[in-house]
Amino acid sequence: MLVNGLAGSSANWDTVLERLKELTDPRAVLPVPSEASAGRQTFQGLDTCGQRLAVEIERIVSQQASFKYLSCIGHSMGGLLARYAVGKLYSTTDNTIAGLQPAHFVTMATPHLGVAGQGEHKVPFIKWLDDMPIAGGPVGGLVGSLAGTYANVFMGRTGRHLFLQDGTPEADPLLVRMAEDHPEEGHFLSALRSFASRTCYANASGDHLVGWAASSLRWPSQLPLISGPPGCGVVLQDPLDAGFHPHLRSSSSSPSTPQTGPPEALPAGASVQYARGSSLRSQPGSPPASLSTASPRSIPCTDGRSAATASAASEVGQTWSSDVTGPSGSDWDAGRHNSAAMPDDPAGAQLAMADSGHAAHIMRQLQQLPWRRIDAEFRGSRTPFFAHNHLQVTRRRMNVDGAAVAEHVAKQVAAMEALLPPTCSR
Repeated sequence: MLVNGLAGSSANWDTVLERLKELTDPRAVLPVPSEASAGRQTFQGLDTCGQRLAVEIERIVSQQASFKYLSCIGHSMGGLLARYAVGKLYSTTDNTIAGLQPAHFVTMATPHLGVAGQGEHKVPFIKWLDDMPIAGGPVGGLVGSLAGTYANVFMGRTGRHLFLQDGTPEADPLLVRMAEDHPEEGHFLSALRSFASRTCYANASGDHLVGWAASSLRWPSQLPLISGPPGCGVVLQDPLDAGFHPHLRSSSSSPSTPQTGPPEALPAGASVQYARGSSLRSQPGSPPASLSTASPRSIPCTDGRSAATASAASEVGQTWSSDVTGPSGSDWDAGRHNSAAMPDDPAGAQLAMADSGHAAHIMRQLQQLPWRRIDAEFRGSRTPFFAHNHLQVTRRRMNVDGAAVAEHVAKQVAAMEALLPPTCSR
């Protein structure tokens, strides 16, 4: 199920849809762009739009008796709508969603933590205003202080939900509840956990609507430092099975697989480093490594393109490994965090987010699950400012620079299908 974002429509998936039909087995995978909410309908609230999506999924499933598995791909707000819908449809008795076995859940530039007009969690566009010479600070401060109010005017209930302004003394904001299980409303976290894998695509730069940390579900200290020649497309990605629960990964995968270098030589002058807590340092000229000896850490890709994953799916399916940890190195067990320890950041408040810690709480909740993180950047684009829509190729001509990412998404779907264990395989 492909779910569009704010003010979007099913047509926004045309390029991704074409690549999916070309690169996946039509007998096994049927991509369906959602038509539940489009245009101004998307302003009616995450719950209203999410409920329409849930009804649409049930209707489609009822018309196709051959369906056995469900995967979701959501762009921007579409990722939130998909999270809401699967939470409403999740069955605690047999761990199915609308009667189907959950397979893959993919988000693209999704504001998982909501957005804010002020603080470290502010909309990147407002941060950009802050950095403008001379009057940038006052202008950014004014826009930030008014952002929430005007978001409600222009985006209706959806604006209130995105800015976490819908809370009451009796109930947390909807996005906070969507990071938990509420039997009377929806088993949101359990539904997300039920998927065999989870993947989030994020823009490392140029996305002035959704921040990198929020869309990649990382604390700032976990964000990699990416440098090198400008590119258009995927520049860094976790191992293919990083988003799978440990018990669903290949038995030959091992978190202790030694680092032997990137899968391909990096471009001249490029370097990939990690913030505190990571041991990987990849420099130009590192010896190439086969996909079968991939590092448990993220893998740099050359020239803004992904490493060859789909064509080598049968190879990586038995050998990829992942070390899915929090900033303090906590272990994971079938998607559950073994430690209640806070991230290893000063005073546990490194994120410094607004809204009384709501966003930080959402982060902790969602990081209980293993995610495969894939980072893209469009510094090489003629229109890098539109990175948010380039990631999806929302408009074929305007966002053509994202074509490589559309192909990457299709290849990853095919490769993840190959990685599913026999009990989940189509």
